[in-house]
Amino acid sequence: MNYEEYQEYTKKKLEGLREIFAHAAVGDFSKNLEIPDEDDEFTELYTGIQIMLDIIREKIQTLEKEIDDRKKTAVILREREEDFKALSEDSPDMVARFEHDLKLSYVNSSVTKVTGIPAETFIGKTTLEIGMPKELSDQWNIPVLNVFKTAKFETAEFAYPSPNGKVYFHARFVPEFDPEGKIEYVLGVAHDVSDLKTYEEELKKKTIEVYNQSAKLSEEKARAEAFLKSIGDGVVVNNNEGQIIMINEAALRILQRTNEEMIGKKWS
Repeated sequence: MNYEEYQEYTKKKLEGLREIFAHAAVGDFSKNLEIPDEDDEFTELYTGIQIMLDIIREKIQTLEKEIDDRKKTAVILREREEDFKALSEDSPDMVARFEHDLKLSYVNSSVTKVTGIPAETFIGKTTLEIGMPKELSDQWNIPVLNVFKTAKFETAEFAYPSPNGKVYFHARFVPEFDPEGKIEYVLGVAHDVSDLKTYEEELKKKTIEVYNQSAKLSEEKARAEAFLKSIGDGVVVNNNEGQIIMINEAALRILQRTNEEMIGKKWS
């Protein structure tokens, strides 16, 4: 067989590959290769190409499944995000979402109500870039960074000087994970505890008043006891129930009793 004859022979043997490669060129690997029954030098080539087609189809199926799973995950995440925003917009609490660089990706309407700053002003900026004092910003930036570092929740309390007066908040910061389990955001929720703070201040004030009154009574009692001791005559002081609440040394000598025996006893 001369060269021209072998070239024609080879072209005829490879004719079965033409359709396969034409489909493959446009990304269609669904066609199977018909391997000739005759066993010759082209059998291994046909077999190898068919194995390659099987592998490509398997990889395509795997990729299609991954893409489908990702699409489903994206739909679920989008629905969750919509539900989250619907709930947070109805919440009286301030809700904010922090990125790793402390920039805000979301704030709810309650943040605007408290600060008087439009929500869109916050997006893509840190609280410092918005113009908040560093001391105030640190009160939530530090716990946010700790959450990113430890993946554990943090709490903080702070007072915000709103246009309507100082407002006290208790905040909780929690990690938000992406589908791969990595921390994507930190979510902060701040609850207004101004009423509780007012109650605590009033309770503290009342406690101080009671303490001062108690101290004053103790001083008056001490002065009265000192005065009774200086009197030579016996003196007994009763309460409304007739119980002895104070008795001087002269009275104890007359009655020949001790202080422990008389205090709290009824005197008739």
